[in-house]
Amino acid sequence: MNAWRLLLIVSVSVGCTSEEVIYGEDGNCTTLFEKLRDCDAGFGTPEAPFVDRCQRTRADFRMLMACSMATRCQAFMTCATAARARTEPARRTQRLLKLSEERDDARREGRWRDVVRLCRVMVVDPDPGQAIGPQCTDVPGQAVRALTAELVTLRDNPGGGSAHLDDCADLKYFARKISRTARSLADTLCKEVALSQVGHAAIAEARRRAAADALELPLSCEPAIRRLATLTTPFARELRAKVVTACYAQLGRLILARHTARGTCDVHVRRLLDGIERHTVTDRVAKALAVGLRPVCGSVAPEPDRAAPSTRAP
Repeated sequence: MNAWRLLLIVSVSVGCTSEEVIYGEDGNCTTLFEKLRDCDAGFGTPEAPFVDRCQRTRADFRMLMACSMATRCQAFMTCATAARARTEPARRTQRLLKLSEERDDARREGRWRDVVRLCRVMVVDPDPGQAIGPQCTDVPGQAVRALTAELVTLRDNPGGGSAHLDDCADLKYFARKISRTARSLADTLCKEVALSQVGHAAIAEARRRAAADALELPLSCEPAIRRLATLTTPFARELRAKVVTACYAQLGRLILARHTARGTCDVHVRRLLDGIERHTVTDRVAKALAVGLRPVCGSVAPEPDRAAPSTRAP
């Protein structure tokens, strides 16, 4: 018999019989899982992650696998207790430290699904009673709080692009694990983030045109206003009002002033007059200029995409 198989022999008296377990003598991760499930009342780890962990770090489970060859639960539990006491403490401590560091890095970087995975690995351990720290307690709650804070910041200070999509997917994933209310709040916040990009892009374009003396109403203004109107949260209502102000009041009065001075009216002015009326713009300068230009423009026709659909046959 090889030397490594002679590490320890445990004799367990069960009634009038005696059972010996030789560490390293057969046994595998599956039989170990089955024995723990059947004999250890405090064992509740699912089979798949346990077997995966056992197979990847067989050196740490070698003694327990040998114990799993015991036919009686009493013999197995006595053997397992002795095995756990002899499992290399330095190796185990080093492994848990490495996992803790990986988990904390994932947490700092917002990789919450990795946090869940690493916490599960830490639980599946030769000593299930090992403390794994508060960082593994209520991970869904931690993730929802952190992701919500990140997305609120992104919503209030949009930078464009699709950076929010992954965060929103993770937020909805973890919120679903908490409650329907949490999932509903997550859905609403993600809609606000997406609409924030649309609204702020329209505002930025209106301001750019005003600064560059490119006095035409951006095509992005009206779609942004309409999309923001689909959400009735305070944030959406406030941003919608800001888009109306930037497009139809601040830029609008510059456009109207130029056409008033020239005594002209074109399609851009008509779109502007239509928007001022529909969105109840309160800017006094814009309203006064609009009143003055109405006789020049005649009746204000609605925008083409707001007109009644054609009834012509295709």
